[in-house]
Amino acid sequence: MGTIHSLNDDRSSLRDGSLFKNADPALRTGLLSLGPRGTEAEQLTAQHQLIETIRLIRRYQDTPMSFADACLVRMAELRDEAIILTTDTDFRIYRKKSRQVISLLIPER
Repeated sequence: MGTIHSLNDDRSSLRDGSLFKNADPALRTGLLSLGPRGTEAEQLTAQHQLIETIRLIRRYQDTPMSFADACLVRMAELRDEAIILTTDTDFRIYRKKSRQVISLLIPER
């Protein structure tokens, strides 16, 4: 059974960097460089989106979901009219808002 993480766990992991301790060094550097910028409201929004994106990666840990894939799924969650153009068939498995099919445009091979 997977570990259940609270929002506070995710926030503290973001602050101290422990969430990314096993990540690729380039990814870790890039994510941690997203530190505080802009207004407090912008910082909270960016932090919230990063936390939600990380939750998607955790949800699909049995189907390897890249950070880029998770960002696309998160954007689809935020915009109901979104259509993702991809050749990655894993998007047929991913769901937005837990159960909704994502609109896809997948070219034929």
